[in-house]
Amino acid sequence: MLPVVEGVYSYAELSTRSTEIEDEQRRNLMIKEYFFCKKIKTQIESKAKKIYERQIMSGVVAPYHCNYKLLESVADAYKNE
Repeated sequence: MLPVVEGVYSYAELSTRSTEIEDEQRRNLMIKEYFFCKKIKTQIESKAKKIYERQIMSGVVAPYHCNYKLLESVADAYKNE
């Protein structure tokens, strides 16, 4: 899982309609993606946990994966500033 420091993020407001067609299309796509991710949330969390645990146990960062220890240390350093 990616560490996110409390207070450095904001929620996207998807309920606000736009008069711009491109903005409305982007909003509709984001809503579809949100509900898709929500539907498979348990599977996503399970796979992410396995990847994280495998990396922490082995110390090897697989190709195209985040370096979780590095991300956690940077998040901790940011929190302590």
